[in-house]
Amino acid sequence: MAQVFSIGQMGTQSVGLKIAGQWKPSDAAHVDMQARLLPRTNEEYERCKQMGLPDPKQALTHDQLVNAEDCLFVATGITNNMLISGIRQNNNKFITKSIIIHGKDKKLRYVETEHFCK
Repeated sequence: MAQVFSIGQMGTQSVGLKIAGQWKPSDAAHVDMQARLLPRTNEEYERCKQMGLPDPKQALTHDQLVNAEDCLFVATGITNNMLISGIRQNNNKFITKSIIIHGKDKKLRYVETEHFCK
């Protein structure tokens, strides 16, 4: 089953590194990525504990952020950059470009989507 993350930028970068294969446990002495959750309410704090985090305020390591090969990295361009084009407008539609990388099969997919305006 794929893991879904809402950790933010660190979670996204961690998934990207895992998929790209740039980080391996043998590199731990040289490179590591950590993140910390910031639960805003007591309900969010308790949800973290129910999901298996005994201390939701602890620093999470790369393997705790992404502990499976069955993960996705998805990015949609907002502004133009070296990796992907930003949003374009063409008459009554906006066009976005996204990349999707699946961790298990290591395939890179490009998706172009047309969003029609009324």
